[in-house]
Amino acid sequence: MVVSSVAGQSRAPVPESWVHFSPSEVTLEPGQTRKVQPRLSLPTGADPGDYEGLLAAQIVTGGAGTQVGAAAGAKVTFEVESTTLLGAWWHKLSTAWTEHAPWTWLVPAVLASALVLSQLRRRFSFRVEKRT
Repeated sequence: MVVSSVAGQSRAPVPESWVHFSPSEVTLEPGQTRKVQPRLSLPTGADPGDYEGLLAAQIVTGGAGTQVGAAAGAKVTFEVESTTLLGAWWHKLSTAWTEHAPWTWLVPAVLASALVLSQLRRRFSFRVEKRT
């Protein structure tokens, strides 16, 4: 899986370090297919502007003799808007919060419940007795 430029493009090329493929390599037998998921991860402080590139899969052949190369790709274009460092960190935090749900709200809810329960036990005493 590779990231490359479009011939004669007017926009900035997509840096390879911004794109991650899952899985990064695929071996296929004739007639097989497999889904590959690209993920675009912009670093904090990425330069604002318009970007353009090709996300492609290339055939890698081995062995002796004549070899024919082939590739399949998808053109991507996007715009990075300028932001403050605080805005970038807020976006990173909110994205992480969403990606790790339900743990990001379940763990704080359990901790808050334990805190409330401990405060109630300090302020009130409960005793259950059987009347005779």
